[in-house]
Amino acid sequence: MCRGSMRRRDEERMMEESATLIDTMTREMLQELFVGSAVNYVTEGEALQDEVSGMLERVVGPRIDEMPAAVLPMIDAYLEALNGHGDNGETARILQLIKGFVLERLEDTLPEPMRCLQEIMDANRDDRLQKYQEIAEREESMLLDVYKACAGLIQTLEDEDEIADLRFLSKLCLIKCEMDSIIPPDDLKGVVRNRFTEIEGVLEYDSGFLKELLHVQDSMKRISLIKMSIEKVDENSIRPGRFLDCIAAVQKEMLETQGDSDDQAVYHRIQDVAHETRKVLEELSGDLPLMP
Repeated sequence: MCRGSMRRRDEERMMEESATLIDTMTREMLQELFVGSAVNYVTEGEALQDEVSGMLERVVGPRIDEMPAAVLPMIDAYLEALNGHGDNGETARILQLIKGFVLERLEDTLPEPMRCLQEIMDANRDDRLQKYQEIAEREESMLLDVYKACAGLIQTLEDEDEIADLRFLSKLCLIKCEMDSIIPPDDLKGVVRNRFTEIEGVLEYDSGFLKELLHVQDSMKRISLIKMSIEKVDENSIRPGRFLDCIAAVQKEMLETQGDSDDQAVYHRIQDVAHETRKVLEELSGDLPLMP
């Protein structure tokens, strides 16, 4: 059996285990919530918080260490589906409780840069600039460490055959773009900002797609092509972080060679493609970046 088939089977097994675990925890929480006064938390919101916390400790706590990695993305998918059907009842509230409990426990084990990155991810788009400033003030190099953590996480997620959570990845890519524009260039000297240090390292698939886009005159059509290519559910989909790195590597090469006016026109078209890619990520992440 090829490695791709084995990996796919492992992923399918993890998804099945995650679905079973979520269903079991939700059922057990519902059973406990309907015993005694805690039922009011679901129906009227009057149950004591410590009662609900105790239930989460009993039902979810013992399962934290063995929890599959797909649990949180799957909970998000369930919540999105319930919200799409206008269902914000008991099941949705239970899933939110479980998600919050798991995130809180996991946050306690995260390194400080990852904890800061989680704070940024949780912040509203209008509050993120303030969050960057707060993190930078805590420790001189902290925002730079967060940048490195963000870039590393993007590459880890994109190295998988399929993207498990495109919304999450899209928001990470936007946050990296924001930090690129906020962190002073001198502070980023020596930091690996781009997985392609030379133009020769750019994957043919990414550079080929960029060339295809450069021949499309209409901006809306380019945006449609970018979105369709990112949303493809296979190993040949465009990875947004990698594609933005490809664009940056091409632009760096063009700046160093300082070509003629035709090259300048191509350079500006490439800038347009980068901006359009970020616009697609805004939509996919359900967020807006700080940049125009």
